[in-house]
Parts: sequence; C-alpha cells; structure tokens
Amino acid sequence: MGTKLKPIEFLSLVQPVKNQYAGIYMIFCIENEKAYVGHTTVSFTKRFCAHIDRLSTNQNINFHLQNAWNLYGAEKFQFIPIFQIDTKAPIEEFLKAEEYYIDCLLPEFLFNKHLHPTQIPISRTSKQKLSERFSGDKNPMYGRHH
Repeated sequence: MGTKLKPIEFLSLVQPVKNQYAGIYMIFCIENEKAYVGHTTVSFTKRFCAHIDRLSTNQNINFHLQNAWNLYGAEKFQFIPIFQIDTKAPIEEFLKAEEYYIDCLLPEFLFNKHLHPTQIPISRTSKQKLSERFSGDKNPMYGRHH
C-alpha cells in the first residue's frame, strides 16, 4: 500500500455511495478525526441503524468507538458509505475490500481493533468456549436434517 491518509483526507477523495447498497462504510468522528471502517452485506442504512442502536445503549463491542461516542455524543459522528459491493458477492469480497480501505488509512486514526479482518486470531480458550456454547441441543441445527 502506498501513502496512508488521515480519514478526513481520505473522505475528500471518496465518491458518494447511496445508502440502500451494501459494501464498505466509515464511521467518522468529527471531534478527534478518527474512523471505524467496516463492511455490511445488508444496506448501509440497516447497518448504520444497528450501530446507532448499540452505541446509544452503550453496547458496542468496540471499546474505543464506544468511548468516543460517549465522550463526544452522536452529533459528532458521521456514517459514510465509501464503496459499493453487490449483496450477492461472496463474503471474501467484502473482507478483502474492508482490509484494502483499512490499509489506506493511518492506524493511529482508526478505531478498528484488528487492522486485517481476515486475520483475526481466535485463542484456543475462545474456540473451546464457542464449541461448548453451540454443542448438542444448544446448536440451532441440533435435531434438524438438511
């Protein structure tokens, strides 16, 4: 990747994308000029509503983004679609595009915990907990045949 940019610089180069599409988006904090880059396989509008709901109820899993939301308030955040992807595209296309846009930005200006979504490590302990959580009759496919 070439020169990395601050999110504010990057946004000046982006062409507008309509909210009814899926793809890559940015949540931009006007106050500290930091951003979160994510992907959605549903419409941007639906994804933004889910983020707003979780942030407003203090339930967002991204600690840094949640703290900034609590500190600066909703009015200091912009939800911006930055790249459109067909909703029928494979998930790998979404993850690669998300990684590409994360790589365009200076890491110190990102709320993202993992800079490469395709390489998020899962510990043995976490794998064991997930296995236990979804084993046997706790698995939504338990007893079903396909």
